[in-house]
Amino acid sequence: MRKGDLVFHEFWGKGMIVQQQGVVDRWLVRWFEPCGSTKGRWDVVGVWGSKLEVISSTESLNKS
Repeated sequence: MRKGDLVFHEFWGKGMIVQQQGVVDRWLVRWFEPCGSTKGRWDVVGVWGSKLEVISSTESLNKS
């Protein structure tokens, strides 16, 4: 995973990687449609990489 990748999370839905948190497999993700009434406060959340599914990688776009 890298900055700019589009990802999916079971709870949060679709989002984009903003940055890695430290050197572990944890990422800050900006969610496109945050859950319920939490919009604004929870639009960027730290998530473990093992819980994310990459939808579209910036790496594959750079190869084209």
